[in-house]
Amino acid sequence: MKYIFPRLNLRKAIVIVVGIFIFTLIYSSDKDYFELGKYEIANTVKKQQIKLNIQEIDYLKITIEEHYKDTRYENCTLDNIIFIGNLRSATRMQVRIRVEDIETSKKSITEKKSEETEPTRNYNQKPIVWKTVDASCKGEYLIVDFEEKIDLHFIEFEKLVTENNFVSSLPRLVSIVVGR
Repeated sequence: MKYIFPRLNLRKAIVIVVGIFIFTLIYSSDKDYFELGKYEIANTVKKQQIKLNIQEIDYLKITIEEHYKDTRYENCTLDNIIFIGNLRSATRMQVRIRVEDIETSKKSITEKKSEETEPTRNYNQKPIVWKTVDASCKGEYLIVDFEEKIDLHFIEFEKLVTENNFVSSLPRLVSIVVGR
């Protein structure tokens, strides 16, 4: 016995086409990416800020373009990275933004990812400590996904001083890309 396909009339065809169109609109995850440029980081022992003032982002990528070459250290470090801005759904007060997920390149790591991406709002979230595995830092990246769309005012980080009062080797130029 041969299987006979059901007849397809115009109404069924329109419903199928509209259904496929709505499905692709809902599940398409194309983001708009914007390159903000390169930012220089001074080689000092204090907190520093990179002022961005961007609105409605949920993705941020920091890439090391150049670093201070220092033979005393075998890696590059950005210590205690904090994102300051405000949530789209809340008031316009500046707050520390919570991070949902962190991704790094193959030759870089974060200290304690579970504490830096705390999923509940009940606990404190630790600042991100980002280190490279070896001294060739150029091209290493850190990707941060936020819980919701935010307005990001600035990125704040500080360098930790070691026992001998030497500052860890750090990037000199970083490029920043954001996504919506």
